[in-house]
Amino acid sequence: MPIYLSEVARVSLAPEERTDLVRLNGEEGIGFYIYKEAKDNTVRVAAQIREAVARTQAESPDLRFTLISSQADFIDQAIGEVKSSAIIGVVLAVLVLYFFLRHWGATLIIALAIPLSILATFTLMYFQHLTLNMMTLGGLALGAGMLVDNAIVVIENIFRRRQSGEGATEAAIHGASEVGVAIFASTITTIVVFLPIVYVQGIAAELFKDQAWVVAYALLASLVVAFLLIPPLAARLLAEERQAFQHRRLHAPVYERSLAWALQHRGAVVGLTLLLMAVAAALLPQVGSEFVPRSSANQVQIELALPPGTPLEKTSAVLAGAETQVRQLLGEQVSSLYATVNVASAQALFAGMSEGEHRASVTINLAADKNTDPAAVIRRLRPQLHLPEVQATFHLHATSLQQTIGTGSAPLVVEVRGSELAMLQQISEQVAAALRPLDGLQNIATSFQSGRPEINLRIDRLLAASFGLDVQQIGERVQARLAGEVVSDFYSAGEDRNIRLAYSPATLAELAEMPIQAPTGAVLRLRDLSQLVPGEGPKEIQRHNQSRIAHVTAQLEKDMTLSRAVAAVEAALRTIPLPPEYELRFAGEEAARAESFAQMKFALLLSIVLVYMVMAASFESLLHPFTILLTLPFAGVGVVFALLLAREPLSVMAYIGAILLAGIAVNNAIVLIDYINRLRAQGWPRREAIQQAGRDRLRPILMTTGTTILALAPLAVGWGEGARLRAPMAIAVIGGLLTSTVLTLVVIPVVYELIDDVRTAPSGR
Repeated sequence: MPIYLSEVARVSLAPEERTDLVRLNGEEGIGFYIYKEAKDNTVRVAAQIREAVARTQAESPDLRFTLISSQADFIDQAIGEVKSSAIIGVVLAVLVLYFFLRHWGATLIIALAIPLSILATFTLMYFQHLTLNMMTLGGLALGAGMLVDNAIVVIENIFRRRQSGEGATEAAIHGASEVGVAIFASTITTIVVFLPIVYVQGIAAELFKDQAWVVAYALLASLVVAFLLIPPLAARLLAEERQAFQHRRLHAPVYERSLAWALQHRGAVVGLTLLLMAVAAALLPQVGSEFVPRSSANQVQIELALPPGTPLEKTSAVLAGAETQVRQLLGEQVSSLYATVNVASAQALFAGMSEGEHRASVTINLAADKNTDPAAVIRRLRPQLHLPEVQATFHLHATSLQQTIGTGSAPLVVEVRGSELAMLQQISEQVAAALRPLDGLQNIATSFQSGRPEINLRIDRLLAASFGLDVQQIGERVQARLAGEVVSDFYSAGEDRNIRLAYSPATLAELAEMPIQAPTGAVLRLRDLSQLVPGEGPKEIQRHNQSRIAHVTAQLEKDMTLSRAVAAVEAALRTIPLPPEYELRFAGEEAARAESFAQMKFALLLSIVLVYMVMAASFESLLHPFTILLTLPFAGVGVVFALLLAREPLSVMAYIGAILLAGIAVNNAIVLIDYINRLRAQGWPRREAIQQAGRDRLRPILMTTGTTILALAPLAVGWGEGARLRAPMAIAVIGGLLTSTVLTLVVIPVVYELIDDVRTAPSGR
């Protein structure tokens, strides 16, 4: 008698069991996560995707496509802001030129140096295969003010000679040759600070390298323009009568009196300068530090964690309640709500997303026309979003740069290293408990939190082996009982379909009674071979260098810097006793910051040595370059005070600015010392040569400093996308230039006299 399958089983045609969910503005849909290949251009790939989506939309009008997030949008807007900042900076620099020269012809000559140098830079970038991105454009914006430095020194010297009565041609020839050594040395010193990049690895090198190439190319181009273009143009455009130049002389009686007083009171000047540097050194720890400035797109992400084991249906219902509350609280500030449950691919796009049907995520796209601050949205939502038995975690959506360099997740990560999972979990909980009372930390979590419920089978291996069974065989039979197995397939409706043999859901007691047939023919129960112990598994098991590790993570509040948080956490960790062979260390962003800072410190010291070598070769002296190098601690004073006033911690970007200062800050001193030496070679007494050099070089020094500072000012103000990434470098350079220029004009002459006294003392001169 035949027995039909329907008599012993229920046969149905059904889709695979649903394990995830995607919703846009309350309506279910399908989410596409598209990733480009490593070498392709993000903006170009995104444009091609938009075109493909537009074609699909036209072919299928019943479908509706909505863009949730695109790295290309951030990149486009950030590049646009850098372009705008560079253009504004160039305009401000030209206005500074006219303010000092009061002569449109001279101003036009210098202004022409900017586009010509930039065009030459673009040509060199093409052969170097450099693209226009945030870092290369940032280098151009940084170089916009420096491009005219060489031209300023040349044209100002020509302008001064015309004021003294020389003819246009003679002034152009003699004026350019007189400052040739100075501008060549100042250009080379700025370029050589980029050579240590060869020894810098990791993220710091990636952030610095392209920018270094661009600035170096721009300065070389500006040097060529200053030598070849500026003198002939000046000979033609400055050919008017000598009297026309007389009313354009720069008179600075306050500076002349200040310089005379400083030279008469050298001890007091040196003492005050040392005091200022000591104050800056004492304030440096107050600046704080971080790896990369944190910036955010116009999005907020909320992660919801329900009790482990929660089914998809219940998670979906809780998620719908959260979406409703967000809509009610924010209203028109919300452009769209993108919600997911257990979408594994979201983890790569939205940092921190974990798998599991008990986990959900809501991405809030804020309306662009409302100018809503994402951080303010989080502060508003956190106390008012009420979801019982749900752990809600709020994040600012990380920018594409932060995702690329790995700073899109929690900034503070403590790594627990050891061998046993149970002990790692215990220590992790102790660390989390020690961190929770600390001010400035929030969303503290461990990698052991919210583990999935599980049943541990403790198999009696000896007993199982006596019946010819091993652990793998028992595990496979338990898996088939719980999850079923694909036994065959069949062809239907134009596609192959799997035939899955599955059992009805089992309780723990039914699982324990599950029969297992041994190779010997004996039929055993699962409870005969093993103990079934309910437990909770870790969310993830991580290894590093073959050691098991666990992580304790924390987010920082808005005004908390990474260095202050690390100091507080270090003090808390010292109170936790550790068993032998277990250790605690910082990982993630803090480890990357420490490594990058060590490399940048080496690069800074090496750049200073290279600058000294270039100046020693140019001046054919070991003492005068030492005098010029004293401008670097003066610049450091400005960096500290500028970062303090801007409430900006020291980051990799600010460090890059400090390295740039090693080449930029010495330029004014080079021009001043070179002119003093020229006057003394002509027979001028030392004191008179110093005072005359101060008067004659005041205008070019103020002009070069003013153009560089104003060209960087739009970057330092920091508006638009990615502004937080660019601002620290500009702030550091501006602050360093301000103090180094002021102290160069007053203190460097004093130090020059003191060192010259030491040099001439043995000979009695």
